Parts: sequence; structure tokens; C-alpha cells
Amino acid sequence: MRDKNIASMKYLRKTLRNNGTPAEGKLWSILKNKQVENLTFRRQFSIGKYILDFYCPTLRLAIELDGNGHNQWLSPELDYERDNTLSEQGVNTLRFENRIVFEQPDEIVNSILQYKDEYQQKRNSSSSKLEEVGRRLGGVCEGKQQRNAANEGHTPQSLRDSSHSLGEQLQNSSSKIEEVGRRLGGVCEGKQRSIINSKQHSPSSE
Repeated sequence: MRDKNIASMKYLRKTLRNNGTPAEGKLWSILKNKQVENLTFRRQFSIGKYILDFYCPTLRLAIELDGNGHNQWLSPELDYERDNTLSEQGVNTLRFENRIVFEQPDEIVNSILQYKDEYQQKRNSSSSKLEEVGRRLGGVCEGKQQRNAANEGHTPQSLRDSSHSLGEQLQNSSSKIEEVGRRLGGVCEGKQRSIINSKQHSPSSE
């Protein structure tokens, strides 16, 4: 993923961490140090132009807290645009109101665990599909190799047969040509003899 924690936003990230809301502080006390299923969470983590309240790299999951302070800066339309942009980069967002952190913190933890299960199931399903595709491609390649090997095994014999047949045809043709040559040679030789004999027996001119 590109544009993670870019240097130009470092000061803003630090400022937000140092001036977090009570709800953020409370939730951070629950998420930090891998307390939830040994998952690593980062606080005020930036992706592109957005700074996430909390981010889990393993699950590619953002957690955002909405409350009075939050609503002063962002509208629901901007929240939707933000979440949609992050989703296009493979990061999903879970949103909770500030009061949930204090009143029902287990709901947040359970939501994270549920998302983790769903995320892993999708990954396993995708892996299984890729493995199946790999097996099918492997089978196709193996079958093609076997056919190629079979073709390679038969091709030389067929070529030998064709070459042998062609050789016989050429040999026969050569023999026929030689025979024709001998016949023509005999005809020419006989004609030459006839001409010589004719000259020998013709009366001499006075």
C-alpha cells in the first residue's frame, strides 16, 4: 500500500495523538500491546491524505470513533467518501460512537473479532480457489506435456517412415532416369553408327 505515514503528515499525526479525545484514550488502552487476539493496532496512522484513529495492518482494518468533536470536522458525506476511498485501497472501516467505548467496550472487541473471522475466511476461500486454479492449470500443463512427449515419441518414427518412403521414391525415380538415359544413349549411339556407315558406303563424288 502506498502513501503510508508520509513524512509531510508526521506533525499532524503527532498532534492528534497528543490531543486525543477521552474515548480514543480509553479505546487505546484496550487495543494497545496486542491485547485483542494478539493483533497489532497503531494509533493515528495515515494512509494517503487520511489519518485513521486506529489501524490494524494484519486485518487491513481501520477503526473510527464518532462523537461531538468528530462531527464538528467531518460530515457523513465526507465520512462516506473517506471510507469508500480507503476501501478501494483494501482497507475496511468499523465506526463506533464515542459512548460505545465507555458503555459497551466489549461490543467493539467482539466486532473486531467477528471481522477477523470473516477476513480470514475470505482469505482462506481465496487461497483455496487459487490452489484449485493452480491444480487445474498444473493438470492442463501436465496433460499438454504428456501429449507433447507422446507426439515427440511418434514424430521421429513417422518422419523416418516418410523419409524412407521418399527415399524409395527418389531411388526409383533415379533408376528410371538412368534407364531412360541408357536408352537414349543407346539410340544416339546407334544413330551415330548409322551415319558413319552411310558415309562409308556412299559413292565418292567425282
